[in-house]
Amino acid sequence: VPDAAGGVDPIAEELSKIENVESAEVVDVGRI
Repeated sequence: VPDAAGGVDPIAEELSKIENVESAEVVDVGRI
C-alpha cells in the first residue's frame, strides 16, 4: 500500500494480513 507518510504502509499491510488470516480461519472452521 503506497503512502506518502511511509510509516503507515507496513502497519496497514500487517493488519490486512492478520485480517485475511483470521477470515481464512473462520472459513476453514465453517467448512468442517
